[in-house]
Amino acid sequence: MSQTGRFTECISAQDLRCNIVSGLTKARILFVLILSSLGYLLAPTAPVLADTWPIKPIKIVVPFPAGGPADSLVRPLAEVLNKKHGYTVIVENKPGANAAIASQFVAKSAPDGYTFLLGSDAGLSLAPATQKTLPYDAAKDFEAVTMVAQFSQVLTVNPNFPVKTIQDLQAVASKAPNSVSYASIGFGSQSHIALETLSKALNIKMIHVPYPERHPQRRI
Repeated sequence: MSQTGRFTECISAQDLRCNIVSGLTKARILFVLILSSLGYLLAPTAPVLADTWPIKPIKIVVPFPAGGPADSLVRPLAEVLNKKHGYTVIVENKPGANAAIASQFVAKSAPDGYTFLLGSDAGLSLAPATQKTLPYDAAKDFEAVTMVAQFSQVLTVNPNFPVKTIQDLQAVASKAPNSVSYASIGFGSQSHIALETLSKALNIKMIHVPYPERHPQRRI
């Protein structure tokens, strides 16, 4: 690492520690690790963190249930940070309210670089777009640190259902509106918005069946 004024610059983009420290001191804004660090950016002692961080356990807050895709992504990452780099990383699941519960928790936490959010479009864009009020400002209360992963959504059907292509789905649903149902992990979730967008694009009507977040489901 090298110091440039009050900011820390990373020599290697592969150095996760460098990315995290840089995220605390240099403003930069899928899954990303996010800090509640906006207030910390103005602290005159911020660059000193580069030489001392971490000095206590790090918490990564996951806004989805244990055992789900996001949780399965973060836990191996935490294990690598624990074993390979010697950090003490704790993963804490706070599902609910389309990621708003976890996002609020991190937004209100101390901006000291030890509480991270595994952020995604759920809490950072979909929740603000679909909920009238939120106890946090997705655009102002977080500081992005590094991209972790990108996920694609896949549409699956029961093998006995007579649909093999999007065109088949359009044909079946057009003949009998609201005869086809689809599952999502909740109102306003990525899967809900994706299927409603698809329905609008195909000019069809399907029934939305939200499942509890404890066990993410994907089924037509």
